Amino acid sequence: MSLVKRQKVEEENHDDTSYEALVFEGHEGPVITAKFSGDGKFVASGGLDRQILLWVLPNEAIETETEASIGSISGHKNGITSLMWSSDDSHLYSSSADSTLALWDLETGKKLLKFQGHKSIVNQLDLDSQMASVGDDGKCLIWDPRSKHPVASIETNYPLTSVVVADNRVYFSGIDPTIHAYDLRDTEKSLWEETVHKDTVTSLSLNESTLFSSSQDGTLRSYDAQAFVAQGISRVKPEIYADLDTGTENFLLRSTVNRAGDRLFCGSADKTVTVWDVHSARIVSKLASQSGTIIDVDLHPTENILLSTSVDGTILIREY
Repeated sequence: MSLVKRQKVEEENHDDTSYEALVFEGHEGPVITAKFSGDGKFVASGGLDRQILLWVLPNEAIETETEASIGSISGHKNGITSLMWSSDDSHLYSSSADSTLALWDLETGKKLLKFQGHKSIVNQLDLDSQMASVGDDGKCLIWDPRSKHPVASIETNYPLTSVVVADNRVYFSGIDPTIHAYDLRDTEKSLWEETVHKDTVTSLSLNESTLFSSSQDGTLRSYDAQAFVAQGISRVKPEIYADLDTGTENFLLRSTVNRAGDRLFCGSADKTVTVWDVHSARIVSKLASQSGTIIDVDLHPTENILLSTSVDGTILIREY
């Protein structure tokens, strides 16, 4: 698939080039989250306006961004904080500041399940064979995606902001910047814990056996995510990805790593997507995006295409 380019935006980065981008507009207020579908043909976005909007990526039959908008879903009573597509792209999972999660049928727009268990804002969900969610109540809840009640609960003393689940393991962190790792088959005891950040961890992302964290302290770090590491070997990798502009708005700026595992992308208060080389830990580009803080980023499943969401109410899609 090739991206049909629409809007030219001047960009200041290391090679001082300009680029063209597709901009989706429809939310009223900040767009907190957006995700590509598994087949890469669609985008789902969620905002403080409580709306989930659905978009189709451009092709020769789509002439305008307005035509790319294919539907909206409403039903949450507060802002949408994160989204995940089902494995067959027929359903969508959402988390919300209204303390619930939901499962939506994308053909009918109807809510199929309401997941209840958190007592406060749900900050993020992630989905593998099981689903995990974290919230301001300090809980990491584990769910069977087909059941509305949690199957396990891991409790901490401080709000949790980010979670990743994969291969029967869950990783989470929050206001207390300790990163926790658990085996989903035994949540009574953690596999490992690490504390290297000096402020809230706002995002976690995983690439094979490497876990990445980003923090309001302006840095990103990486870890060996395996259950066990050899004695005398540090789980924390030495690279420090520095100079992230986290701003003063207190949004949870999300990050992600590409499929090759050699580029790290993160939203920034300087209105760019900041990109680091994983191996050298150097910033290789600042991709100019929207007119406000960049909150969330996601990468297309097969192409070198990036989306970013912003406090300015837009979703921007561009090649990188």
